[in-house]
Amino acid sequence: MKNNVIPNSLNNPLSERINVIVCKTNFHPSLSAYICFSIVHFSFTGTKSKVLNLGSYNYLGFGDPTGPCTNATEKATIKFGVGVASSRQEAGSLILHKELEDLVAEFVGQEAAIVFSMGFSTNSLNLPCLVDKDCCVVSDELNHTSLVLGCRLSGATIRRFKHNDMEDLEKILQDSVVYGRPRTHRPYKKILIVVEGIYSSYIFLIMYVYLHSMEGSILHLPEVIALKKKYNAYLYLDEAHSIGALGQMGRGVADYFGVDPRDIDISMGTFTKSFGSSGGYIAGNRKLIDYLRSMSYNTVYGCSMPAPLAQQIISSIRIIMGKDVPGEGERRIKCLAENIRYFRARLHEMHLIVYGNRDSPVVPVIVYMPAKLVAFSRRCLELGLGTVVVGFPATTLLLSRVRFCISSAHTRELLDRALDIIEQVSEEIGICYSKQPIPEWAKEILYKDKSHLYTNGFLKNIEPSVNKLLKKSVHTGTVSNSISLRKRCLKRDTNEKCGINTHF
Repeated sequence: MKNNVIPNSLNNPLSERINVIVCKTNFHPSLSAYICFSIVHFSFTGTKSKVLNLGSYNYLGFGDPTGPCTNATEKATIKFGVGVASSRQEAGSLILHKELEDLVAEFVGQEAAIVFSMGFSTNSLNLPCLVDKDCCVVSDELNHTSLVLGCRLSGATIRRFKHNDMEDLEKILQDSVVYGRPRTHRPYKKILIVVEGIYSSYIFLIMYVYLHSMEGSILHLPEVIALKKKYNAYLYLDEAHSIGALGQMGRGVADYFGVDPRDIDISMGTFTKSFGSSGGYIAGNRKLIDYLRSMSYNTVYGCSMPAPLAQQIISSIRIIMGKDVPGEGERRIKCLAENIRYFRARLHEMHLIVYGNRDSPVVPVIVYMPAKLVAFSRRCLELGLGTVVVGFPATTLLLSRVRFCISSAHTRELLDRALDIIEQVSEEIGICYSKQPIPEWAKEILYKDKSHLYTNGFLKNIEPSVNKLLKKSVHTGTVSNSISLRKRCLKRDTNEKCGINTHF
């Protein structure tokens, strides 16, 4: 690309606070294509706002500044210091690293594991060690940017299949086995399937290259494993968002589907979501892990994980496994699962367009119009709710969305307060687009949640004329605004007599 003079049409008063870089492409002259990258100069206001956090990945609440993990981390800091100041291959290996790696391997059900100080580089700097130009990578089209970058750095042939589409995956595997390499048609040395446990899903556009990461959908792991075995391929599973957040024991998507974790050749995850720390891991057979200890760029050149972060992860995993504070880990996992389904059910009741699996802690709500996206974010902030909004170019132009992240640290009262704000703002800006009926699983949750309001199937102390309509909204989901109707019908004195939550 060559730099070109900025067209006069771009010279406007906004240029004082927006720098526009225009590059003329090497496309066909008739296209006259330009790419414009706008950089808006933001500045901090210097103010502080206390808001309810529905934007960060603190799935199990271990990122909170109090509790047993914090106490153990404080002791580790006093004993080992804050930094290590060396790589793992030099003088940067602590006894905590060995303890953490053994614990991670046990937790995910693999033979061995190795940990790294950064989750992004766990993918981007280790994939080039696993595949090369004689290999083929079959990658989901919504894979995270770190996976895309790692595959490109490896030099391997990259084939993308449609998101979670097993038929398309099998077709690409068939072609890769039958036809081999593009020009010589020699067989590949290795075929590696690269997928994620939970797709967290936005599409980022950089110089005509789409990089993906945030849908809230869950991988069809049993089907992927079956195809892997059928075509003699290897499986690389990124569990950044699923480890700790899925399954009865919090052990990820393998636990969620009840499959043998040893069927996953390379299991990767991060410690930034469910464990309230930083870094990543790769787990697999011992031969693989020993190879990465010697050949990984991350191990050779990257500074090792600081002791406080390692201790934070050790403490949180031990709690999840029940080795410390028995019952606490199970309680958090169960609470997270209940919070996710309740939150999603209430969003469906508002007739918002909600993406993703009902058990995914990543909850995208489609807004469509970029202007409404900004309005939603600012209005929620004014009302005390902190959210993450994603628009173009991080998504396609018409798929702007709000991304909520649910945590076990959210109490029912906090979720109800957040949902009241979401309902109010959604009605104000008009994003209740969905015409679909409420899903059956959501109806069951909503009816169960409202069961204390009913006597013989009818709401207590409510006018008979509205009882039938309210009950219909719960069972069929046909009332477009049952929440507002409920608020109009339930009187304050009724709440006091029946002990009804204030959000009703």
